[in-house]
Amino acid sequence: MAYENITGNTDHFTVSVIIPVHNDETYLNSILVSLSEQTLLPYEVIIIDSSSNNNICVNELNLDVVPYVHYKKVDFAYPGQARNIGAAIAKGEWLGFIDSRTIPERYWLEKCASIVKENNSDFVGGLTLFEAENSFQEFLRATSYGYKAYKTLPGSIVKTSCFENTGGFIESVRSSEDIEWISRIKSLGYRIAYLKDPIVKYYGLPASFLPALKKYFRYAMSTAHTDIFIGQKWLYLSVLFVLLTILVYKWNSIIASWNLNESLYIPHITKAYFMTLIFFFIFLKGVAAPRIRGINLGVFEKVYLIILLCLASGLFHRWNFIFAGFDVNSLLYIPHVTKIYIGSLFLAVIIFRGVIRPIMRDVNLRYLLPFRWIIIGLLGLCLDIVKAPGYCLGAVLEIMGKTDRK
Repeated sequence: MAYENITGNTDHFTVSVIIPVHNDETYLNSILVSLSEQTLLPYEVIIIDSSSNNNICVNELNLDVVPYVHYKKVDFAYPGQARNIGAAIAKGEWLGFIDSRTIPERYWLEKCASIVKENNSDFVGGLTLFEAENSFQEFLRATSYGYKAYKTLPGSIVKTSCFENTGGFIESVRSSEDIEWISRIKSLGYRIAYLKDPIVKYYGLPASFLPALKKYFRYAMSTAHTDIFIGQKWLYLSVLFVLLTILVYKWNSIIASWNLNESLYIPHITKAYFMTLIFFFIFLKGVAAPRIRGINLGVFEKVYLIILLCLASGLFHRWNFIFAGFDVNSLLYIPHVTKIYIGSLFLAVIIFRGVIRPIMRDVNLRYLLPFRWIIIGLLGLCLDIVKAPGYCLGAVLEIMGKTDRK
């Protein structure tokens, strides 16, 4: 089918736009209006409503503004599953993805079609700006996205045949399935291009503190089950080990005040901790990883691990003799070094989250000064803390080979 755009030209570029909606119709009419005003009209618009409490009122949606609107009510489904359902009933040669809180510019599809023609692309990625509608969202945007545009699935189009070959989105996770799918389509060797200018605006940032913590926690826990952000997951796990090491080293001093009769006093806790790390490393390298990957260790690898275990045992046996030269009168002795160290780390995180990262993401320094940077930095620290469990879990699941895959 050919469509005539506002410039008077015709184009045989048929796009089925899929919109997954789950308990939120705030911007849906605005999205439909935007799609009806596209300089290159969509072939069809498919709304997949997976709301669990019937919050979406079909009668209040302005479905007449776009020809060929398909509304489908389904049982509870995460966004990936909802998009897969939409893709299964789509008739267009291309699939376009818009989320329920993302509004495209009126020239979105025409720009995508132009890039496809220029680059013979199989996939054109979206470019999104994140909008703030109250002061808290401005703080949240400053510490997370800033004013830069980000490559996103919303605003993207892909050949229907290519999408089918990828196997679709992972359906079992709440979020991050879009990032995993984009990573997968890249790995399959398809021709990929991105829009050069922001063409979609996102209006879904949490409006207050507690919902923001809840959203970021859920996102991190969902991300744990997919093969994305591997570097970040390893970083979080590494930081966890550093903090745990400091806690273990100072446990008897802080918790038990070196009182041997205190119930929380743990004899030889440092030795036990480091010995546990050594055993964990040996078990991981010598048992778990080879079994997961189907590898049989040779004689050399087995002897190496046994020697490493013996050396570690000898080191801990002679620990006090080697490392117990603790002299408070030494010139190298620094009073309260742990407090200074932790305080410096805390201040560095606040400065990074409240000043450096926002500036890197095009936030104006005048907006941050004189005191907003402190609020923004503390908010960023809180987000990092709530994401930590999910990212650490993700690193462990990655080691175990237990992440969800298509």
